[in-house]
Amino acid sequence: MKATMNKQHMETIFTAVEQDVDAHEDNPQLLLLLAVYMNDIEKVRKVLEDHAVDPSELITPRNQTIINICKRE
Repeated sequence: MKATMNKQHMETIFTAVEQDVDAHEDNPQLLLLLAVYMNDIEKVRKVLEDHAVDPSELITPRNQTIINICKRE
């Protein structure tokens, strides 16, 4: 159940960030990370197609913090 809750958290954040992706320069990377953590290949493809995000860039501290919060039990 905890894994499902974490995925729900990620899904909620993904939707919120996607609606205002230009609000922060790290948002495209965050979308990509969330899509990967959710294991959703369609979302990964969409983010890569729609946003200028480089998958080889280091994860920003802001995005690492957000991901860590989502992964908490």
